[in-house]
This record gives sequence, structure tokens and C-alpha cells, in this order.
Amino acid sequence: MNEHKDLGDPRSTDIGPLGNAIMMKDINNPSAGEGETPAERESRIREAVQKACVAPMPEEGQCPDCHKFDITHPKVREILQLKMDQANGRKSAIIGSDCRCPQTRESEDQRRWTQSGLPNHSDRSRSFTNFLVRDSPILQEARQKALSLTENPSIPVLVLCGRAGVGKSHLLEAACREVLLAGHSARYEMSSRIMDNLRSVYSSTSDETMNWWMNWYGRQWILAIDDLGLENGTDFVQERLTMILEDRIQNRMRTIISTNLTKDEVEDRYGARLASRMFSYNDSVQDSEVFFIHGVSDYREQS
Repeated sequence: MNEHKDLGDPRSTDIGPLGNAIMMKDINNPSAGEGETPAERESRIREAVQKACVAPMPEEGQCPDCHKFDITHPKVREILQLKMDQANGRKSAIIGSDCRCPQTRESEDQRRWTQSGLPNHSDRSRSFTNFLVRDSPILQEARQKALSLTENPSIPVLVLCGRAGVGKSHLLEAACREVLLAGHSARYEMSSRIMDNLRSVYSSTSDETMNWWMNWYGRQWILAIDDLGLENGTDFVQERLTMILEDRIQNRMRTIISTNLTKDEVEDRYGARLASRMFSYNDSVQDSEVFFIHGVSDYREQS
């Protein structure tokens, strides 16, 4: 029995999904491994492991059946590209990584839920049903506006404004769950996490990697961005976040945003064009609906 479970341990033969990448002979060096000393073999395998283990694969991109990965997920594609880059373009570094399971209706439904980004997505909590309006007309209206966004809204972008603790996050999660139950795709993200994802590819030598993320956020049937304005990032990354929002607003794709920023603060951080579209008060060119949640007690203390 193999006692060495650490992938970084060159003595280990239990190397899981990296097995094909490490044990396969280098196509540019077919004699690799022949006539080498134990120390040389240890060094070669350690180097291969280090090249292959550039970053952990995201659990949300992993197939529950074969435990390989969905290569349409941008983080999976990003890491596989890094592995190839570190292996000097050799595809042997990623052989056997991608899921080839048949896509049944059940597996597709599970994939949508797993890749929704929702906290505790498996127990499907924080729904419209358990949103506590507490006889508050403001919370009742906020709930109805978020629910309407998942149906057939005339204005497909909703901005919920208000201080922390008024129930904005609950409504964003509820909207995503409602959409998922209807069979559509949904993505819930803290704005800081979007920035982290975009920042991770900021220094990439290929624009394609950034485009994977931009397209990923762009094609979601509904995108929920929580706490817009709390993130930090370079001007370049903030520009990309602005592009995601502007593209979705311009294409009238369902988007729900929570923020405690004012229009002036959004303009200072992201520019006048995005602020104008988010806080659109001209009925003839209304790109979004803004709803202020105010005058209510801390939602978390009442839950």
C-alpha cells in the first residue's frame, strides 16, 4: 500500500488526477525515465508535480461522478492554461483533467446549482419564502421588486441601496435560487470576489484568459453582485468590472446589484457612465430601477 499521499512527495504513486500528466513520458523527451538514478527520478517527478500544481482546482467546477473538471468554467480553464504555460506548452500537463461524462438533465441541474456561487447552495436557504418582511411596507416592496426581476420585468436591472443589515444579500440570493429552480443559470458574487477573479488574470500574457471571465459573467441568465463598492483593485480591474455591468445593462440582461454607495460615490469610483446607467431616473431611457431600503431595523437581528 502506498504510504505517501502528499502530491509534493516524489515517492508518492497516489497522484490522483495528475497521474497522466506526471507519469506520461514527455513527447519531446521520449527517453525520460530510462537509465536514471533514483535521485534523478525524484528530481524529475518533483519538477513535474510543481509544474502541474500551479493552483488548486475550484470545487464548484468538479464533476461529482468522475471528479474531473468542467473545462467551460473560467477558473478551470485559467488553471489548465497555467499548467500548460509552466510545462512549456505541452498538453501532457493537462491530459485527463476534463470531464467527459454524459450531460443528463440531472447532472446539468446539479452543475448549475454548484456553479451558482451561492453560499450553502445545497440546502437552498435564503429564499423569497423565508424573507422576513416584518409588516414593513419597504421590505415588502423590496421583496416584490426582486421577485419580479426573476419573472418578466420591463426593466431587467435592479439596484438595491441601503446600509448593511437591511436584507439586501438575502434578496440577491433569493433571486438566484428562484431562477435556478426555473431551470436557468444564475451567479451570485460578492463584488470583491469578482475583482479577485479578474485580478488573478490581470498579468496574464493572453487576453483570452480575461475574456473567459468576462464571457462567464456576461452569459449568466441572472447575475447578482453583492456589496458593490467594497472591493479594492487596480484601475484596469475596476474598468473590467465596469465593462461587465455596462454590457449587461446595455443588453438588458437580468442583473441585481446591492450597494450602500450613492450615485456620486459610484461616479467617483467607476465613472459617470456607469453611475448614470445604474441610477437612471429618466423614464424615457431607464436602464435600471433603483430601490432604497431604509427605515428598517437590522435584518440579521430579527431573522
